[in-house]
Amino acid sequence: MTDNVTINVNEGANPDWDDVVNKPATFAPEAHTQAISTITGLQDELDDLADFPTVQRAAGNYTLALSDGDTTQQVTAAAVITVPLNATVAFPIGTIIAILADTVSAVSISAADGVTIKSENQLILNARYAMAGLLKIATDTWVAVGSLRVPS
Repeated sequence: MTDNVTINVNEGANPDWDDVVNKPATFAPEAHTQAISTITGLQDELDDLADFPTVQRAAGNYTLALSDGDTTQQVTAAAVITVPLNATVAFPIGTIIAILADTVSAVSISAADGVTIKSENQLILNARYAMAGLLKIATDTWVAVGSLRVPS
């Protein structure tokens, strides 16, 4: 007669395979299927992993749109990237937009009337491959950080 063994896996116990009762003689993993919907929270976790920012290209002056939130704007020509007023485009507070200067021409960031962009430096990206980030911290207030030109 074999006794059943109770193991509390929450305590970090490592069960001995020989102590497991009613186990199959063989196991074919390829024959096992499990619907995602039967695993609590799995789909949400997978969706979160898929939320990597996308890269969008701008080849000239451009005013940010709601779909630009949490993306990287790859600027391929001289351009002014304008941050619009919240009444025009209501980005949620906490939105981050990265700007990549993929050009030797000047790329700058501008605030629409009524928008404040706080930065310790000028709102001009330093050089080709310079990158800056915009973070919305209040209704019409953003912070710009990154490889921005230092005032002379």
